[in-house]
Amino acid sequence: MNGNVSSIRAVHPFSSFHFQTTATLTMIRTSRIAILCTVVVLLFTSNVALAQDDTMVPDTIVVPVPGNDARNAFNEGNALLRDDDNEGALAKFEEGLRLNPRSARNAYGRALALAQLEREDDASVAFDNAIQLADAANDEETAAAARRALGTISYRNAIGQLQAFPLPADAAQSALPLLRKAEEGNLEQPMLPYQFARVYNALEQYEEAERYAMQAVENRDESADDHSALYYELGLARVGAGHTEGALEAFEMAKNGTWAGWAEFQINEINTASEESGEESSEGSMTGN
Repeated sequence: MNGNVSSIRAVHPFSSFHFQTTATLTMIRTSRIAILCTVVVLLFTSNVALAQDDTMVPDTIVVPVPGNDARNAFNEGNALLRDDDNEGALAKFEEGLRLNPRSARNAYGRALALAQLEREDDASVAFDNAIQLADAANDEETAAAARRALGTISYRNAIGQLQAFPLPADAAQSALPLLRKAEEGNLEQPMLPYQFARVYNALEQYEEAERYAMQAVENRDESADDHSALYYELGLARVGAGHTEGALEAFEMAKNGTWAGWAEFQINEINTASEESGEESSEGSMTGN
């Protein structure tokens, strides 16, 4: 399996400040089978008993379908998927679903095959279907794998909509449901809380933004040199939520990195507003006397 890992470089619209994401906004852009290498292990390493579907045929069917036909289709599709015959695998998984429409494993295999064929929209719908079937069958393993796969696709698509700095509200609104699917997939993606914080700040939902920004700070990669983006979003969230002192603390931390200039600007804004508020309060007191 081959995969490509690339870093996203997001440039702030004000030319004097650039945000190099390096270790922070690194995202996995996978292609073909590598797109879901973290979840496809379910299909290839489960023992035969787990990898096969057991579904009873209703007594109302006059000529019952042999119980192992859907299983055989799944196993054959599995083998074809391993051999990179994605079209053949897709056909086998679809055959398995025709034989047993409730087969969560065949539904999951079909979704994987669609993803390898780069039919991403179809794959997303198929993973959703696999999740529903797996939940109905109490197949937690397949449901978790399908959620993770769907989350991987959704996170990548969300990142594609979150390139602008500052982030427009319409882009944030479009990306939010994708980030939620990524969260449901339990992705091991340390920058997911940071992206949530950016989205909620753009949508002026500051309490949520602060909660996710705190998660981003707490889960930060200590080996990375620059965490200023995380603290900057935390500062913005706290300003919006009215937590001025906490905002100043966050912006002070953001001064240790790429976002130092913007952090200093925000600190000056807060201090200026505080001074003006103090002067107005003093003038009011004098007038009252």
